[in-house]
Order: sequence, then C-alpha cells, then structure tokens
Amino acid sequence: MAGDLPFLRHLFIANRWAAFASLAANEQQRLALLSQQFDLQDTHYRNFFPATDRRIVTVDGAPVGRIYLLREEPMWTLIDLSLLPEITGQGVGSRLIDAMVTEADAARRPITLHCSMTNPAFEIYKAKGFVEVRAEGADWVMERWPSGRVS
Repeated sequence: MAGDLPFLRHLFIANRWAAFASLAANEQQRLALLSQQFDLQDTHYRNFFPATDRRIVTVDGAPVGRIYLLREEPMWTLIDLSLLPEITGQGVGSRLIDAMVTEADAARRPITLHCSMTNPAFEIYKAKGFVEVRAEGADWVMERWPSGRVS
C-alpha cells in the first residue's frame, strides 16, 4: 500500500483543491497544506480503523479513486469512497456502492457512513437505500440495512 501513497495524496488534493482556491495562499502553500492534511487523515484512518479494507479503484487499469470499507460486527462502516473529480458522474461510484450493498446484504450486515450535507453523493446513497439517522456537524450519518430494512 505504500506504493499507493502518491496516488492517494493526489486524489485527496484533487478533491479539495477547489475548496481551497480562495485561501490567501499561493499554489505551493495550498499544496503543502493539503498534503499535510492528507498525512493527518491517512494516519488517523490507519490508527483508528486498522482493520479497514483499503482498495484503489481502477478503470481500464488506471487508478481513479479509493474505497475504504470496515467490515466489523455488528455493522459495516464505509470509511471513505473518493473518485477523481474528472471521474465523478460516470457511474463508477454508483457501481461501487451497488457491489458493497450486494456483499453486505449477502452477509446480512447493515452499513453506516458519514456524508457531507453538501455532497452530491447524498442523493445516490438515498437512492441505494441509505437513510439519514442523525446529523453530526455538517454530515449526515446514514445507514442501510440488509434488503433495505431500516432499524
């Protein structure tokens, strides 16, 4: 996985670059800040979710994203699903969610995730059977139960 770090760093920065465009900093400073944030997030995920299945998403052999899924009892947790900005809207994320839901349903496991209230993927999660359980800061905590059952 160490060989994946350059791509993972690029993915993280690509997904946050626009949000940092108005920051009173030059490009090099923004790059350094986002790189540091990636390091902090990566360390956090490794320390707090060590059993996570961390996979690089590829299309035609090229890396385009990541999916981090923690398969713990009693509920699985989607830690992260990120795609390069130029890949979004092409159905890749939807297919990943479908595969995850199919696997969880077969294992009879519910799935939980956090989704920013401003994330366009929120509507995709809802369409896939996830429901809002509660708000936490600027995120919805969402859950999906096997065969769409809500607890």
